[in-house]
Amino acid sequence: MEEHSSTVGPAPPAAAPLSASTSGPGLLSHSTLVAVRRLVHAYREDGAVEIRLRRAARAVAADAHRQGARAEQMLVAVKQEWAALPEVRALPPGDAVQNLSSRFITLCIREFFSSDAPPAIAPRRAD
Repeated sequence: MEEHSSTVGPAPPAAAPLSASTSGPGLLSHSTLVAVRRLVHAYREDGAVEIRLRRAARAVAADAHRQGARAEQMLVAVKQEWAALPEVRALPPGDAVQNLSSRFITLCIREFFSSDAPPAIAPRRAD
C-alpha cells in the first residue's frame, strides 16, 4: 500500500506502471518516481512546480548517492525515466516541456554535487 502526503499532491493514477522505462531495474526508487510524476502533474495543473522540482531533484540525488552511482549514471537514469513517463509523453511537445526537463536535470546535478549530499562512493582501483 502506498503512502501519500496530502501536501505533496495527488498520486499518479494506479493503472499506470510506476516505472515506464524498459531498461530493467532502475536506479531511481519508487518514492522518487512518485515525486517525479507529481512534478509532471503539477506542471500540467500549473501548481507549485519549483518546489516540486527541487523536492524531486533532491530525491533523485539521494537515490543516486545511496546506490553509489556516478553523476553520469544518475543523468542517464533520469533521462530514461523522464522520457518513458506516460505523463510526460501526454504533454504537448514544445519549448515549455523542454525547459521543464532542462530545469529538472540542472537541479538534479546541483543536488548531486551539493554540500548537503553524501559523497559518491568511488570504486576502488586494483593497483
